[in-house]
Amino acid sequence: LEGTGGAGSRPASETTAAIVGAVESILTLVPLAVSVLRPTLLQRLPHKSSHRATQCQYLRAAFRLVETPSGAPLRDVLLQSVVAHMLELDVDIKWEDIRAERPNDGDDGGDDDGDDDSDD
Repeated sequence: LEGTGGAGSRPASETTAAIVGAVESILTLVPLAVSVLRPTLLQRLPHKSSHRATQCQYLRAAFRLVETPSGAPLRDVLLQSVVAHMLELDVDIKWEDIRAERPNDGDDGGDDDGDDDSDD
């Protein structure tokens, strides 16, 4: 998730660090800001159909924030939401999608010899 290529663009990691630092400062200066940030953090969780890079970047930033002392009150609620989000993603994954992403290397990990490999 790098910038759009303009003169002021910078790598996603720098942007994430700047955002996390700013939010951490706000949470330190205004402790009640946690009550406002909590629902916002959860509402802005990228949709399961969002691009993978977007979801990863959002989660990296959110986890980085909750690892700070001022973001600690958000830890449990974020973890619960992320687990629910990952379960939604897992349910939507189909075998065909996995096969389409992975080049056919001739070995799908299965055994196609027709028997059930049990010791009869």
